[in-house]
Amino acid sequence: MPPRSPFLVKAIRYGLISAGASALISGGVNLFAAFRLIDASAEKSLGVTRQEVFGWCAALIVAGGLLLFLGIRRKA
Repeated sequence: MPPRSPFLVKAIRYGLISAGASALISGGVNLFAAFRLIDASAEKSLGVTRQEVFGWCAALIVAGGLLLFLGIRRKA
């Protein structure tokens, strides 16, 4: 097995951390916006329930947290 490039390992680590933080913040902002903006009339016009949107945002938050965790735990 060839030796790993330290630059590539650091780039992957920083990429995981950046993508995870972006997804985490985006999911949090979207969750807050869905909580404040989606009411009964919006549910009817969009064709989705408020709980569905909350689930999508929660999934994004979990995925962002996982990417962030993997980036932090990765050894350089």
